[in-house]
Amino acid sequence: MLPRGMNRESEDINYFPPPASNDASSEKLSGTFPASSDVSVSKVPAMAIRTVIVDDEPLARKRIHDLLREDSEIQVIGECGGGAAAMELLEREKPDLLFLDVQMPEVDGFELLEAAEGAVPAVIFVTAYDKYALRAFDAQAVDYLLKPFNESRFQQALQRAKEKIGK
Repeated sequence: MLPRGMNRESEDINYFPPPASNDASSEKLSGTFPASSDVSVSKVPAMAIRTVIVDDEPLARKRIHDLLREDSEIQVIGECGGGAAAMELLEREKPDLLFLDVQMPEVDGFELLEAAEGAVPAVIFVTAYDKYALRAFDAQAVDYLLKPFNESRFQQALQRAKEKIGK
């Protein structure tokens, strides 16, 4: 159930198909997703950590995605810029790991987690505000990255998430 004011159709979701594979473990499915786009969904290797990035700043999403692209254990399966699209993405894809901004339009990261149905993935909060750190850890966050962060600090947070997920 979405919090009041959230509309699933209000934002776009970017889905990222897994890398092309030459084996038979990949299958193409089409379906109706937000913005009526066709999406390729493939089986992800068992060891991949299925990851979603949620941040209202496109450059912040790109930076996280670029850093994750270098890690063969990570499969970025989608990204979006706000709460309604994030809820849709979480429900549909059930990721293992979520990079989540705190302050976003419509609904903040904490409200998103409270509204999430089912199992909540491991969460790394990514924000420019240090005042939410205690609340983040109360919400069982794996880590809390303050923008701007360097690659070393990012890798430290990612390693913590991998340990928690067990991969």
